[in-house]
Amino acid sequence: GLVPVDRALELKSTQRALHYLDLQIAKRTSTPMELLRIKAEILERSRHYDQSLAIYDQVLAEREMLWALLGRGRVLYSLQEYAGAVHCFEQVLEANDAYNVARDWMAKALVEMGEGAQAQKILEDAVEQSPKVLRRQKLLATVAEANHDLEVAGNAYEKTVRLGKHSLFRDVSDYTGYSAVLMERGEPKKALKNLGQARKNFAGDPTAQIETALQENQTYTQMGNTREADKALE
Repeated sequence: GLVPVDRALELKSTQRALHYLDLQIAKRTSTPMELLRIKAEILERSRHYDQSLAIYDQVLAEREMLWALLGRGRVLYSLQEYAGAVHCFEQVLEANDAYNVARDWMAKALVEMGEGAQAQKILEDAVEQSPKVLRRQKLLATVAEANHDLEVAGNAYEKTVRLGKHSLFRDVSDYTGYSAVLMERGEPKKALKNLGQARKNFAGDPTAQIETALQENQTYTQMGNTREADKALE
């Protein structure tokens, strides 16, 4: 079984996990796709990109598995081969248009290629199909902000903050990013209210408190209120 693999991964022993997987793979007479998927993903996470890519290619030579195409694209992205990565993600979406994780990765690759507007359009399609994925909304917010599309950026940040209220994936940058966009949109009161919420939500996190205070200081400074700006840093 895969229990020894899970245990090895919990102990951060990648080599041992791969050893157990190889033992399992060797026992099989046909290609054990699921075991190869796990092995490729472990290699990918531990940055053994060439070995990981070899497995994805081996699987794809036998059958067009979408997880292998997606994995191949991710590895090419990590190797900074962005055009090749985009091609993989396009193939995934041609086979299954609802596979929105491929859109997220395609957008990241397009941003690296300087195609910010196209990346934003792809993410807008993705959030329309599945609006409740926090990381996707955050990605759209940051891409739209870089494109100076403050309306889309603000809406996406607002949704990110809302989705993050009860999520493990929430981050103080959801709030500071949103406030920065609100300031650019000329909505300082809303920006400060949002930062007040961040102070409350990250009360036990000293780093988050510092980041919030710095953003408050910046906001008050832009408003010309030096007294409150100084107070924010006390």
